[in-house]
Amino acid sequence: MVRFFTGLVLLLALVCGAILIEGGDLLGYVGFTAFMIVFFPAVVASLAVWKARDLGQAFRDALGEHGGDHSAGRSVRIWAFYERVFYLSGVLGWLTGVVLILGTRASDTPLLGRPFSASLTAVIYGVFFGIVARILRYRAERGVA
Repeated sequence: MVRFFTGLVLLLALVCGAILIEGGDLLGYVGFTAFMIVFFPAVVASLAVWKARDLGQAFRDALGEHGGDHSAGRSVRIWAFYERVFYLSGVLGWLTGVVLILGTRASDTPLLGRPFSASLTAVIYGVFFGIVARILRYRAERGVA
């Protein structure tokens, strides 16, 4: 579990470091609505398929407290599902942002750069959460402690 959290912190530090090296504004990458569009549909969709208890067991299986072969197989399927839904939610968030931008700012063509770049934060969230779900899937699959 320590390796997972250490790797997660290092992944975030690498992304933040790259943004800072290029002179970017870190706060420009924090979009709460983009986070909501990516994260919450995945949680709601998973609860439509599995029980909350199954999701809790998936976390336990991925973080080292395995409940047996049956729960590990289900956990692998849950994390694979999350990975796909996070990637798709990132695209959904981007498309939602583009539709809103074009619907409200179509006449301000020179001013579209900042809103379009902000809409891409949903894609960043989707890819980040997708990577985390893939790591958790492999941890559940291999029984990493």
